Amino acid sequence: MREMNERGQLIITMGLLISILLVGLSFVYSQNLLAGTESSISQLNFPKNDIRLLKKIAVEELTEYANDPSSFLQRANELDRQITALYALHGAYASIDVYDIKKGFSGGSESITSFTVKIIFSNTEVEYEDTITIRLT
Repeated sequence: MREMNERGQLIITMGLLISILLVGLSFVYSQNLLAGTESSISQLNFPKNDIRLLKKIAVEELTEYANDPSSFLQRANELDRQITALYALHGAYASIDVYDIKKGFSGGSESITSFTVKIIFSNTEVEYEDTITIRLT
């Protein structure tokens, strides 16, 4: 009779160990699923199009503004203000800062030969900063 009690205790102990092992494995598996889901969501939310658009604006719009050197800095500051306000509505920060404006004379009038743009983008997941020097010919 004693041998049957010991076998029963062994079966119960082994069952308890197996159930603890299964709970541990299911915990590790659920953590793995959660990490994969978070990773894929952050990959989908990466603001590459926002950054690409900021670069495009910096090159195209500011190059066009450079045709009028007298109002270039004023127009660039207004563009920066509009971009900052627009991205703030979407819960992000974006800025296009113009500096290091170089001027020269062409055909008897003053013209902008180059300028540098600092592009900043920041949201809850990404902080991006880039500097572009634009040379005009």
